[in-house]
Amino acid sequence: MRARKIAIKNYRGIEDAEIPIGPGGVIAKGRCESGKTSFLDAFRAALVATGVQPSDIHAGADKAEILVEVETLRSALRIRRGITRNGHSLVVSDEDGFKLDSPQTRLREMLGGAGFDPIDFFLAKDAERRRIILDATPVRVTPEDLTRWLGDEPVPLISLDGHGLDVLSKVRKVFYDRRTEANKAAKTAKEEAARAEEVAAARAPDRNDSLDAEAIEVEAERARVAVLDVEARQRAAAKARAASGEARARIDAIRKEAADHADAAQIRPSDDTVQVAKDEAREWAARISRLRAELAAAEEAEKSANAHRDRLIEDVEAAKFHQRESEAATRRAAELEAAIASAAPDVPAEEAESARAASAAAEAAIGKLDRARGEREARGEAEARRAAARAAQDSAAALDRLVGVLTNEAPRELATRGNAIPGFDVETMSLDGVPLNSLSGGQKLEFAVKLAKRANPEARILIVDGLERLDPERMEHFVELATADQWQLIGSRVEAGEIQFEVIER
Repeated sequence: MRARKIAIKNYRGIEDAEIPIGPGGVIAKGRCESGKTSFLDAFRAALVATGVQPSDIHAGADKAEILVEVETLRSALRIRRGITRNGHSLVVSDEDGFKLDSPQTRLREMLGGAGFDPIDFFLAKDAERRRIILDATPVRVTPEDLTRWLGDEPVPLISLDGHGLDVLSKVRKVFYDRRTEANKAAKTAKEEAARAEEVAAARAPDRNDSLDAEAIEVEAERARVAVLDVEARQRAAAKARAASGEARARIDAIRKEAADHADAAQIRPSDDTVQVAKDEAREWAARISRLRAELAAAEEAEKSANAHRDRLIEDVEAAKFHQRESEAATRRAAELEAAIASAAPDVPAEEAESARAASAAAEAAIGKLDRARGEREARGEAEARRAAARAAQDSAAALDRLVGVLTNEAPRELATRGNAIPGFDVETMSLDGVPLNSLSGGQKLEFAVKLAKRANPEARILIVDGLERLDPERMEHFVELATADQWQLIGSRVEAGEIQFEVIER
């Protein structure tokens, strides 16, 4: 688009003016409050509807009108902006008088980011430069955008208020951090898988998938039971031997007791002796009856005979007692002999050795089985670790792809929707990969103009207020940059005197 003329009536400080615009544009020069800014604001009011309030009408007038004539690749257009106390209107018509539908939308499509001021951008600090870029390319992120970009990933709890690129930057940081953690987890899982594989490789010689674990365990249990039986029998035999030693000592003691009683039984008085004593007692009794005179002596003799008799009877009873005890002791000795004879016999050495050999073989089989199990477990652990590593790597790769979407596709989509400047990265403040802070002063000015033109690719018009902010040398260079490649500069510059309009012929 190329502007040819602007006519202003009753807008701010301008009552009536018609200003031609040269092929390279026009610069309004003059003292402060001479109407320069009103001229630029009128241009913006006509094109982008800024400064179109009733308060913008010139004092004493009822309405204001701004007419801008432009040429496009298709036709010439007349842009008429009217401002009244009740609002403002816009009519865009072609050279045949045909009015365009949705005129503001058509202008917005042609102008792009026409509000971008390259000098404001050039002179601003880093943070302010970023704000200027964002203000020139407004765009928002919606919940639907996040759902589409993130796919199956849950949407983080982040406010969507503010500029879309700022919101996108916060979302990207969340998933960038997640990707960092996922990469760490994937690295750890890979290392653990490698260690598990080393363990499995070290146990590979123990691999034996043909072992019948159940049969081996049954045989080992049988061998253990056999050894336990042998050991129990050996303990019983040892205990029996110890008990038989005590029993034999007891038997000997009992036999000695029996012998002592037998010896005592040998001094038993004979029956004849007893009978003689009885006869004698009777004879003395008879003599007692005959010999009263000898009563005292006879009675004494009788007492003595009776006492002797009693002692002999006691000796007989004692002999009978010892006889019975001897027989009982003999029986007990015989019973002990029989018990010893039937006690637990010793386990044959061959049987014990065979049981222990079978047990050792069973334990060896169990050891082999345990090693085989260990090898299988190591293989299983290695496989599980490999699966975990693959899952972690897949998760990291998915997050990497998502970060790629948030770094590339999402910003491009927002840039398209917000008419962003192609090739400009707000995060790094660079254009086509060239950071602004790496440039010299002259290069930064050129960068600012280039950036402004990228923001206004269809309009091909730069609107700049305050050109006096540039020194004469940079001013000349700036005008040259701004009007290159068939672009127009609509600007203002503070100078002494009344307002004048310098047409740029190129």
